[in-house]
Amino acid sequence: MVFPFAFLPVSGEYYIADALNFSNIKFIYNNKYQFSGKTNAYRYDFYLPEYDYYIEYTGMLINGVTKNKIIINYNNKLKSKIKLCKLHNLKFFVSIDYISIIEFINELIK
Repeated sequence: MVFPFAFLPVSGEYYIADALNFSNIKFIYNNKYQFSGKTNAYRYDFYLPEYDYYIEYTGMLINGVTKNKIIINYNNKLKSKIKLCKLHNLKFFVSIDYISIIEFINELIK
């Protein structure tokens, strides 16, 4: 996939997409989960169809969880996404650190 770099500020997602492109790994960006043929309200950051893996970058939490309502809502959604992935036996990787995601990608393609 060609990532919409022009629409994204330099961020962890930008570096992850760049690493996926560099490694020639096809991916779907920021789409909704589908369980049993039904679309779910939650969006994932990256899906790697060749590996059937979902990747969630939690860069928004990089400064730690605060009492900010946005962060609390984000954290609750993340917990729900993880629960749904486990319930539906989906392979997923979650990290607050984009470098560890890039390392995970490198291990995945070995």
